[in-house]
Amino acid sequence: MTMKIPCTAHLANERGAALVTALLVLVILTIMGTVAMMIRNTEQSIVLNSEVFQHNFYSLEGVTLEGAHVLDNINDKCLLNFADPSCPPSFNWLKPYDATNAALKMTLQTNWPSGSILPAATSLNADPTRIIPPGYNDTGATTGDRVWYSALDRGVCAGASLTDPTKTEKCYDVYGMYDIKRGGGKAYTGHMMLLVGYQQVVYTTP
Repeated sequence: MTMKIPCTAHLANERGAALVTALLVLVILTIMGTVAMMIRNTEQSIVLNSEVFQHNFYSLEGVTLEGAHVLDNINDKCLLNFADPSCPPSFNWLKPYDATNAALKMTLQTNWPSGSILPAATSLNADPTRIIPPGYNDTGATTGDRVWYSALDRGVCAGASLTDPTKTEKCYDVYGMYDIKRGGGKAYTGHMMLLVGYQQVVYTTP
């Protein structure tokens, strides 16, 4: 003898389990989707931050090397005597090192500029060598954007090995600054500084 169980008995015994299971699956899927979006946004932020850091660092390196290049092109006579009347009065960004002058401590961003030194703005502001970003606003003061360079004359290099009396090895600290304030229309904001040592052979006779 075969006994048939009505379908309504199965439905009555479910007690809403299918609905609860479906809701749990939806909750799990929602959580997984939210986590996936968070991971995606985090990865995009990492990629963007990496791009900004690389741009800013290479721009900073560019302006620092620009300072070294300009220094290399200065007449030796002027490097030996900044006060020589025949030298152009445009060396405000290059000063003799003075440990007693706090205004020449170029690792302090407040000394860009100061009463003792006036760093020079980059000339790499046109294609194809442009390093300044969109929205750049150089006011000539600490309140504005600054992609600048400066240098300190450290005098004769310690341990200089030249024996030719007409030549001397001079050492310089060349500084670069990349400082782009936040604001509307600004790109690649951030603040970085770089110091490189530079050595140059200077002829002591005309």
